[in-house]
Amino acid sequence: MSFAAVLLLALAKSGLASPVPQPVPPAPPVPQPVPQAAHGSDEEDLSLSSISDLTKPDLWYIFIQADHNEDGKLSKPEFFNFAAHYREEIERAMYEKASEELDLDKDGTLSREEVEKNLATWDIDGFPQELERVRNLEKEKFKIADADGNGKLEGEELVNMYGHGVSDQVMEAEAKSVMESKDLDKDGKLNQKEFWYDYLRPEEDHEEEPYDRNETFHSLDGNGDGFIDMHELKMWEGGYFFLEDAIDKILIMADKDEDGEATFQELADAWHDIELSGVQLPLKGIIVRALGEHEADGRASEL
Repeated sequence: MSFAAVLLLALAKSGLASPVPQPVPPAPPVPQPVPQAAHGSDEEDLSLSSISDLTKPDLWYIFIQADHNEDGKLSKPEFFNFAAHYREEIERAMYEKASEELDLDKDGTLSREEVEKNLATWDIDGFPQELERVRNLEKEKFKIADADGNGKLEGEELVNMYGHGVSDQVMEAEAKSVMESKDLDKDGKLNQKEFWYDYLRPEEDHEEEPYDRNETFHSLDGNGDGFIDMHELKMWEGGYFFLEDAIDKILIMADKDEDGEATFQELADAWHDIELSGVQLPLKGIIVRALGEHEADGRASEL
């Protein structure tokens, strides 16, 4: 199964869903003091938790970037837009230049011929129909990404082709391809058995997956009709499900007054339990990116 990995259940349930999540660049951080230690303390304790590498200034920096309306509370849309913005930055940094392995003539672009030569080396032993499907999908993605129609991809075109969840049209093509391959009764939607069916992997291989398949399916099924439709599948293929699932769980754990938002203090107070549960893990790369490239090398292996 083509897997992504962020999601749009919460936005769908809250009426905030749109055909494609549109990341809104966070507002420039406004320097503000981190809450001070109690009077008389010899030294302020800036740690969030004994098990966290993040500090209170780190979390404060993230908070003020995400709090787009500067009301001192972090809402679900604000948190999602913040995360989606940095997620896209990561994808752009990874794919804005042509892969040296694929760029055979070393001209800094990827031609249709170079991509097709690479596709010819792909193999899915024993499943020729699946091999044909993924090859055709890659050719369709190339056609979509080649905005100027010159038969070569560079810059933004490369990002749209390979960046996970960046291009709405590419996400649409991916979801359509998966739907056609899994929709056995051809009703234009996937029931739970169809959604999880993967003939490339025996059923027992799924036993070690770090999530409950029933819970995940029902969470992804935003309209609660018992099926995954094209919009929901696109969010799965675009990698947004687990991203937003993490945001939901963080806000639920932090939102002690149950107003649907989290203050900085609520997040700081809950952070030990958040890290203990591991619900923040899908955001760790985003957190590293937001804290700056100069910290990334030191934090990436520790968060």
